[in-house]
Amino acid sequence: MHKGIFGDSPTLRNDRYMPSVHAILQSGNLYAYTMNDPINFIDPSGEIAISLTVAGIAVIVVATGAILYVYYTQVMPTLIDSTSSSRSATTTTSSRGRDLASGVNSADVSPQSSNNPSEINDIDPNNLPQGWTSRTDNGGRIHIRDAQGNYRIRIDPANPKKGTEAHRHHHDENENPINIDGNPTRFGNPDSHIPIDRDGRVVR
Repeated sequence: MHKGIFGDSPTLRNDRYMPSVHAILQSGNLYAYTMNDPINFIDPSGEIAISLTVAGIAVIVVATGAILYVYYTQVMPTLIDSTSSSRSATTTTSSRGRDLASGVNSADVSPQSSNNPSEINDIDPNNLPQGWTSRTDNGGRIHIRDAQGNYRIRIDPANPKKGTEAHRHHHDENENPINIDGNPTRFGNPDSHIPIDRDGRVVR
């Protein structure tokens, strides 16, 4: 036996030499090439015993890797594309449904979200247009957003400490401050303070 291989001559030096059936039969051990454990080992080459457990784990790892590769490179991109398309279609359908329910054509101009100063001046905080929202913070200020979610109006209560009366601040569709005439201004400028009555409506 040379390097774990049975042969006809003890002086063999060729590791690739395949043992003869006669030599194995003479040894009296038909499973010597699997370290006497043919249940848990295999030796397909006749040179080294391989654990069936290790071979099985290797097969599982390779198969799992192949499955994950196919999933992340083929299946997942398709699922993402289909989900995005479905969400886009649902959003469009929902928007059209709201327009139809309110009798408004979304293709038409929505005057209540335009920059026309007379229209934003006419916004009544107690009777907001459809889709507009308001909230009151801890300081008593009322923040109003239009149907597109843009910050359009802020109503400040009177502040005796600062010597200011109740007033409104208006913003255009890009949330830039504008005065009562719809012209750009800077927040804090006198013309950015738009006078209001006790109900929060603009006083001209």
